[in-house]
Amino acid sequence: MKDFQKDKKSIEDELFTQMGEIYDPEIMAPITDLGLIYRVEMTDEKSVEIDFTLTYPGCPWGPVLEKSISKTLKRKNDWLENITTNMVFAPPWQIEFAKEELRVAMGYPI
Repeated sequence: MKDFQKDKKSIEDELFTQMGEIYDPEIMAPITDLGLIYRVEMTDEKSVEIDFTLTYPGCPWGPVLEKSISKTLKRKNDWLENITTNMVFAPPWQIEFAKEELRVAMGYPI
């Protein structure tokens, strides 16, 4: 990478966008649209750390989403050597984290 510090934010934004291809297995909506990705941070030129959550703490799909995040990012970015995923529950996910158009489609009031 040319100028890592200069490009860091755009790289993080692109990685976030790429995770939009991953769908929550129960809700069948992109995890980015649901607001399940809390943090995308390039820790160096070849490493990224992702904080994500689940729609509820007992959700059995956590390991599936974790693998999907790693596989998707690695497939799309062969320069990435280290992908660290952290399943977090603070703050607890709420429907308000989802994009407005998704909430409307799911029947939630705005």
